[in-house]
Amino acid sequence: MRWTVATIVALIAVWGFYVSSPYYALYRLGRAVEAGNVAEVAARVNARALRFSLARQVATDIAAAQPMGGIASAEAQLAASAALALADPILDGVTSPEGLIRLLRTSASGDVTKTVLGGGSVGLADIDEFLGASHWRGFRSVYVSLPAGAPREERFRLQLRLGQMRWRLVALELPPSLRQQIAAELQRRVGRR
Repeated sequence: MRWTVATIVALIAVWGFYVSSPYYALYRLGRAVEAGNVAEVAARVNARALRFSLARQVATDIAAAQPMGGIASAEAQLAASAALALADPILDGVTSPEGLIRLLRTSASGDVTKTVLGGGSVGLADIDEFLGASHWRGFRSVYVSLPAGAPREERFRLQLRLGQMRWRLVALELPPSLRQQIAAELQRRVGRR
């Protein structure tokens, strides 16, 4: 009987650790962003997956901004992807650890005093709102919309994925206003070439 109770308690403890681990990883990422710790941010981000996530979003915005003039949406998406390939330096700047720190230190409205991740400063009073802004997809992916109290159109949506016993940021969905700013900058730079 004692072994059964001990096993159940151990399983509950392991499950609790597992369920809380992505939130702790997000807290650590927030602290690294707040401190400007480039090495720590780089260790907590899958840069290749993050770059693909941002490139897909910006290419979609570029394609949506193009006048359709007889071009099918698939062809507009292909044209946007080609324009995006020419403007790699901007995405490299955004997805580098330094660029990611700058991006996450700025709110969707451009306010540099508000860190998107809040430096992990979610208090006990905010925990229900924070958990409500997150959801699990399977056992290896967690999506969190931050800042939790901000309107939906100003939120960043982060995806953390478990791989090699570590939670890492693999996707970052930008607020529409910020995505459109990046798309406009890409179009402006491509137009100068």
